[in-house]
Amino acid sequence: MNVPGAVVAMLGARMHYAVPRILHQAGHLQRLYTDLHFPGTLARAVQRVGDWVGSEALVRAGTRRSGLPTALVKTFPMFAWEYSRRLRAARTDQARMLAYLWGGQRFCELVRGTWVDSPTALYGFNSASLELLDAGRSAGARLFVEQTISPRLCEIRFLQEANEAFPGWSDHHFEPCTADDLYAQRERSEWSLADRVIAGSEFVREGLVAEGCAPEKICVVPYGVDPAVSASAAKVASDPPLALFVGRVNLRKGAPLIEQAARRLAGTVRFRAVGAVDLPDRARSAISEVVELAGPIPRTRVWEEYQQADLFIFPSFCEGSATVVYEALASGLPVVTTPNAGSVVREGAEGFVVEAGDLESFTDRVETLARNADLRAAMSDAARRRAADFTVDAYAERLLNALALGSDSRC
Repeated sequence: MNVPGAVVAMLGARMHYAVPRILHQAGHLQRLYTDLHFPGTLARAVQRVGDWVGSEALVRAGTRRSGLPTALVKTFPMFAWEYSRRLRAARTDQARMLAYLWGGQRFCELVRGTWVDSPTALYGFNSASLELLDAGRSAGARLFVEQTISPRLCEIRFLQEANEAFPGWSDHHFEPCTADDLYAQRERSEWSLADRVIAGSEFVREGLVAEGCAPEKICVVPYGVDPAVSASAAKVASDPPLALFVGRVNLRKGAPLIEQAARRLAGTVRFRAVGAVDLPDRARSAISEVVELAGPIPRTRVWEEYQQADLFIFPSFCEGSATVVYEALASGLPVVTTPNAGSVVREGAEGFVVEAGDLESFTDRVETLARNADLRAAMSDAARRRAADFTVDAYAERLLNALALGSDSRC
């Protein structure tokens, strides 16, 4: 893309609106369409109200600010409210997936109804861009869709395996339903229409190929973060060492492995989890016995958590490319994770990469790091060096290069 005219259509504030901010700074953004977005002053006011009344939803809403000029942002607040209501009301996997399908389709209808000029390029996200891609194709626009997580049917297979290995850690059964099939078909149709499919990791690329996406369309573009505070190379280690997890505490992100590793390593490692807990009562009770559950906290405080930790753990069964791992590296933390997290951690360099669900290996690697301060220090230095290649500026360069590819080029 060499001229302005790119439209970004995205639900939520993914990575703090990184894609539209990058395109705007490069002079390419025509318009951002999103469900909810506040100017900076109003966003801070919403956050303060949320803190005052104890509303996590309002605190999260207050993060919906991008720094983009207001004239470039079109929002649909009534849709945002209805979409949120439908998701909250969903009590089954089928109902939840139907809500996602409704949200993606309705969002596309709203965006299409407000286009003034046809864009020269369109950047959308999986399940929420099909009708826009179709319209963009008719208008001759260049079409990009980002697959933010492994395709839905791949995700279900990973979750089924996790549920079988660790029963009792989810209220869901993860059996494919009609809505899952419809969702998967929607994803495939988006890949078919797109000129380029952007994947945040090799893990996502493998899932795309497995589900039928043409390999030559796929560009792997790892993300990037800028730490809110500088990582200190002189940090004093905790005693015992602190293993930190950040994210939703649930089956998909490896909660049972954290709980069981914490039991085995009691007294050797202190475990702490930051994020909302999404577990059945019995599982929640079990993990709370051995892991400090901090609950959700403001993003500004998450960086403080990284500074207090000695290592980072993220034993996920299925992700896209988890930004918390980039944040941990930028904070100088050795990482124990899985290939399914889609991270840029290299085995034996910035930490360890174990197979998803492998409790023995996960526990062993955590213990190895906890007991060896010199190894932690070496991997901490390596983490900071690795993070220097995955800043927001580096991500912007990779993304813009991917979007500039000719139609016959390969990533």
